[in-house]
Amino acid sequence: MVPEIGSVKLPSVSHIGIFVKSLEESSKHYTETLGLGPWAFAENNPTKEQMLVGEPFKLSVCFADWGPLVMELLEPKSENSYWTDYLDKHGEGIHHTCHMVNNFDEIISGLESHGAKMLIGSWYKTIRWCYMELQPSGLVVEIMEEGEL
Repeated sequence: MVPEIGSVKLPSVSHIGIFVKSLEESSKHYTETLGLGPWAFAENNPTKEQMLVGEPFKLSVCFADWGPLVMELLEPKSENSYWTDYLDKHGEGIHHTCHMVNNFDEIISGLESHGAKMLIGSWYKTIRWCYMELQPSGLVVEIMEEGEL
C-alpha cells in the first residue's frame, strides 16, 4: 500500500544538531560569534540494552538557546561511532533538525512507510530518540520523545 502524501506531521524544529570535534572550542566560538550561552553540558553513553538500533557509544553534548530554537553541539567520545564516521566523511557542521513528539512509534512508522531509515537511536534516561534519514533526499531528522530529560 502506498502511504498517503503528507501523512507524517512533524512538529516545529526544537533544536539544530551540529557535529563538532571539540565542544569546548565550538561552544566558545558560538558564544564569541553569536552571543550564545550559557551552555548546558551532558553525556550520553547508552548500554547495548538501551540501543534501539546501532552500537553503544560515548557522546558529549551541550545546548544553548538560540532565539526560538536551541543549538546542540555533539562531540563523539568513542573512536568508532556514527558520529566519528560522519565527521571523518563530512567534517564539522549542521547534521539534523530535532522534533519533539508525543507519538514516537506512530511517527517512526509513518516515516518508515515513506522509505526513511533509522540510522541510530537509543533510550536516554526515560525517553527514546533516533536519527531518521529521509529517502531519497538524505535529510536527517532526529525524532525525540517528549518527556523528562
